[in-house]
Amino acid sequence: MAATAANTGRDTRHLLWFAIPLAIGGSLAAALITGHDAMTASAARTLAVIGGVVTVGLCALPWLLRGEHIQRQRAAQREIRRWRMIAVSSAGWCGATLAFAAADAAELAGVSVAQLDIGDFQTYVTHVVAGRIVVLVLVCTALLTLVGAVLSHGRIPDPAQWTMPAAAIALLGLVAMPLAGHASHEALTALLITGHTAAAGLWCGLLCGQALLLRSRTEWSVSLPAFSRWALVFVATVGVSGIASTLLLSTPAELVTSGYGRIILAKAGLLAVLLSLGYLWRRVWVADARRHRGDTAVSVRRAAIEVAMMAVAFGLAATLASSA
Repeated sequence: MAATAANTGRDTRHLLWFAIPLAIGGSLAAALITGHDAMTASAARTLAVIGGVVTVGLCALPWLLRGEHIQRQRAAQREIRRWRMIAVSSAGWCGATLAFAAADAAELAGVSVAQLDIGDFQTYVTHVVAGRIVVLVLVCTALLTLVGAVLSHGRIPDPAQWTMPAAAIALLGLVAMPLAGHASHEALTALLITGHTAAAGLWCGLLCGQALLLRSRTEWSVSLPAFSRWALVFVATVGVSGIASTLLLSTPAELVTSGYGRIILAKAGLLAVLLSLGYLWRRVWVADARRHRGDTAVSVRRAAIEVAMMAVAFGLAATLASSA
């Protein structure tokens, strides 16, 4: 009983870990919406993307643990925690997407959110590309919230069979968000930004999922080396697609003369820092985890540092999509 209570306490702390930033971010978005600030849609989009990244990582996490040897009961308990977290993060994602939709629709209608009526919003979701994409994202997030809530009760046999469909739905919702911005103008650009978003989302999301869910050295010893191998693919995809889309969307001179270009340079600088950090982690952190020498608290702290830096990059990306 004591062990169960301790596990429940840890679960609550982990849920609060990402519920608190979502609440703070939601308050910020609400304040911006009330003031009808030009940053409203960008702030809400940032929250939506972060919620989507967390959800994608939690949905896809079992792929990193395929070589794990664990007792069936412990695996079942971890699955319940995972689906509970998916329900919470996807619900936050859904709320932030609604906030973005309201802000974007009001901005296009030339009114404040308080003055937005049903007719304006209906026009937005039926005749505006961004509005139709928002509907798709809302459907994805609602499905994930429902599935997560049902499976978190532990009464559905073999909940692992829902992992792949849930990950596919989460990825669909995540990559759809940029299509409401600059990626919607050209087919090639849309393809590049979609690949860029998927790779970045999996890179950050899987790291975040490990920090939120994993409890033991054994789990980290299996998941972290697997993540490290996939991270190379994600980084390469992010870099190549980012460079290609930049060349299509701007000229070299615009990188230093326009706000759009300066945001791209800031993202490139963050990517360089993350690459350097990843190289260090690969030599120290991954090696320790593989030998079962890494402390779980240290792993969570290192993951949190890297995720925080990635969150800044996602914020820049949301601003980039809104400014294009």
